Amino acid sequence: MAVDNEPTFAGSLSSDGGEQCLAEWDGFDWERSFISLYCYTSKAMKSCIYYFVMQMQQQADNVDVGSQNNKDNLKASNFPITTFTVGNWKRDSNLEGELTAKFYYGMKKLVWEFLLNGPLKTKMEVCWSDITAIEAVINPNQPGFLRIELAKPPLFFREIPPQPRKRTTWEPADDFTNGQAQLCRKHEATFPPGALDKHYEKLPISDGRLAELSRRPFPTFFPLQQTPQQQLSTNEASSVSPDPPSKP
Repeated sequence: MAVDNEPTFAGSLSSDGGEQCLAEWDGFDWERSFISLYCYTSKAMKSCIYYFVMQMQQQADNVDVGSQNNKDNLKASNFPITTFTVGNWKRDSNLEGELTAKFYYGMKKLVWEFLLNGPLKTKMEVCWSDITAIEAVINPNQPGFLRIELAKPPLFFREIPPQPRKRTTWEPADDFTNGQAQLCRKHEATFPPGALDKHYEKLPISDGRLAELSRRPFPTFFPLQQTPQQQLSTNEASSVSPDPPSKP
């Protein structure tokens, strides 16, 4: 027997489209169960079911959005450089794509990429753990400026001639800065207005250590660690004893 003036669930009809959804529920044969037994389902019960389903869907959507935001935050940033300097080795960008900075938030790496001679690129790769100081200058409608100080020289790579439908591959290379990156700890780069801003803002969020370094004075003047090649050269030089003085 039907009951008049049944209470409805207050939260079920507050969302947009609630009445429409309940109308769709009404299209189902609520009076017959799946085991062929007749039962009465009130409008209040339908409202409760709808509200529960909507809550579960909203929670699932929030999880999907959060996962997508995390993936977006971990995507590599790729943006142009105007000028790059290490020691007395300096490069200016004259063409699009000639100088590029890349931040790899997931792998915690910083890459300086150069198109120096010919179509193949070269790059320096810096691990965030090797950064001992970092400083950025960002002002509205002004060129961006980034300086980093390293505990040891970066790694050098050159692009392998690409193959059709293959990703870019790299191989280790010699220092292409005329030795400046081996001797000088500071890397300096300028960027077009607005190019650095949002990418740099992700750095301290992605790495607490860089966030702490960004609040400290620049530079630190810690001694530069030698690469194995430099240590070998130093040891070889020290092992060579000077010639004894000639007798008169």
